[in-house]
Amino acid sequence: MHLVKAREQLVCAGHELGSTSATARTWRTVHPVARRGMVRYQAE
Repeated sequence: MHLVKAREQLVCAGHELGSTSATARTWRTVHPVARRGMVRYQAE
């Protein structure tokens, strides 16, 4: 999967779920990784 596309999906999931912790659990990753992906996407 393309990195930017994956980040976009992560951000959409974050908006739907309402928290980075819930997003991280859904994506089976740690909270800082989910947060960093969301911050980087918003910076683009």
